[in-house]
Amino acid sequence: MSDLPSQRPGRLIDHAALSAGFPTHRPEPVFWEHLGRCVAAFGFLEWTLQRAVFALTGDRPAPEDEEDRRAALHSWTTDLEGTLRSTLSGLSRQFEAAAATHPTANSTHASAIARDIRDASVLRNALCHAWWNPAGAAAADPVFVNRELQVMSGRIDIPWLVQTHSHVAALACDVIDTVTDTGLPFPGGGPPDPEPG
Repeated sequence: MSDLPSQRPGRLIDHAALSAGFPTHRPEPVFWEHLGRCVAAFGFLEWTLQRAVFALTGDRPAPEDEEDRRAALHSWTTDLEGTLRSTLSGLSRQFEAAAATHPTANSTHASAIARDIRDASVLRNALCHAWWNPAGAAAADPVFVNRELQVMSGRIDIPWLVQTHSHVAALACDVIDTVTDTGLPFPGGGPPDPEPG
């Protein structure tokens, strides 16, 4: 932190007087919990797509010739590195392409899932990058400007966040089902654990 002169024209923020949790001290913590869960669901969806692309593109016979096999492996690992760098929208396209070239994947269903994911990716960007203007104890009016300078704004409350979280979780499950429906195990584990009780 730089040292500011004690006598300076203008106004400076009194940092010690700021509310605890500033700038997220309003709305209530339960709102931020639901927002965080919604954002985390998008992260899970991205991770799920990466593993689905790995599974679907890795399920091919290796070339017989050793040199061709090495070239195919190098090409595959390069493609997978690109998958790790992709955005949600790009991952949906890679998933769609991987399902289209897999001999037993339901590519029509995968294309529909990919379209839904691309639609949802607009929400993901806004949720992650918006300015959250408080609008009561359990709502906010986020403002987000995308790369095309389109402005997204409007009231978001806890029921909206719960619904979006549920939709994104369902998309991730659909991606997993696309892989396991081929007979392949899903990389990194089976289906989600049920709620205890």
